[in-house]
Amino acid sequence: MNFVAFVNGIVMMFFAALMGVDALLFRQTIEVFGISAVLVGLVGGLLAVASSSSFAGLHRTHTFLLTTSVWIVAAIAGAVPLYLWSLSPVDALFESMSGITTTGSTVMSGLDATPRGIIFWRAMLQAVGGVGFIVTGIALLPILKVGGMQLFRTESSDKGDKELRNATMFASVTLQIYLGLIVVCALVYAVGGMNAFDAVTHAMTTLSTGGYSGYDASFGHFESPFLQWSATVFMLLGALPFAWYVRGIYRGRFRSEQVKAMLSSLAGVISVLAMWLSITNDLNFFDALRLVAFNVVSVVTTTGYATTDYTLWGPFAVAVFFALTAVGGCTGSTAGGAKAMRWLLASRAILAQVKMIVSARLMPPA
Repeated sequence: MNFVAFVNGIVMMFFAALMGVDALLFRQTIEVFGISAVLVGLVGGLLAVASSSSFAGLHRTHTFLLTTSVWIVAAIAGAVPLYLWSLSPVDALFESMSGITTTGSTVMSGLDATPRGIIFWRAMLQAVGGVGFIVTGIALLPILKVGGMQLFRTESSDKGDKELRNATMFASVTLQIYLGLIVVCALVYAVGGMNAFDAVTHAMTTLSTGGYSGYDASFGHFESPFLQWSATVFMLLGALPFAWYVRGIYRGRFRSEQVKAMLSSLAGVISVLAMWLSITNDLNFFDALRLVAFNVVSVVTTTGYATTDYTLWGPFAVAVFFALTAVGGCTGSTAGGAKAMRWLLASRAILAQVKMIVSARLMPPA
């Protein structure tokens, strides 16, 4: 238990450091984040020092307890500046938990006039929640002489073999890929017309598939087709398994059944919906394709961005989107949902069962 408390203390100190960064960047909210950094850092430091005895090892029970407690502690820490700013305790915890888990639900309104420090903090919560915790765990636990990959397998449903022998190296490469994609996404957004602040914050919430935006109109605030297509691509990139990126970079193998299944299914759904929308709403096919692709990918990857109200597209579109909410991205990605791998395995199991039943009926009696 000392180890679990120690790691949670480290997590709080990490969040205190992020609050300090926010305080330095945005003077309008420097007091809020300065006080939050001191409070959270002090509590985390005391917790870490008080529990910094020798660690006997990380058992399976500890991994489950650690995985659960870290999310809760992180959400509470992330809620502190939101509470000190203006939100009620419940709303602050809800907003923080939604950000950390990259759920994307929000209780905040009037985002267009919200201080930039708060908008940036919400984006950082989602960026850290994307893959930050598990990557940190893989990297730090071996240093403490406990198994980092145990935590990875507890938190992630990706049961694939390790692509790199060293857990710390695996974490480092994964983090580099994640941050690299965020940087590239921000640059593309900037080229597409976003200012630097919007480009960075929306890049963080795009790759984390969290969907927090700095505007009440969500991504629909940006009417540029280039930006909408760019967001569609980067939401998809965030929904692909990071082990797949590592495997492709280090082994030159980009084959993945779940990636193939997800992309081919999305292509089919988007094509059908785009044709249907262009016919029923008298839209240019390419405009319909852009609208459908963005919103379908946003729903499937559980990002939550929106550019239009798709419930106005008719009952057929509403039914399709309702079904898509249960799909999700790939295992080992930042996306939520049931995940493509589970649907792939379930479909194969059903198909095998059907074949067995049909074969049994066709067999002549003995």
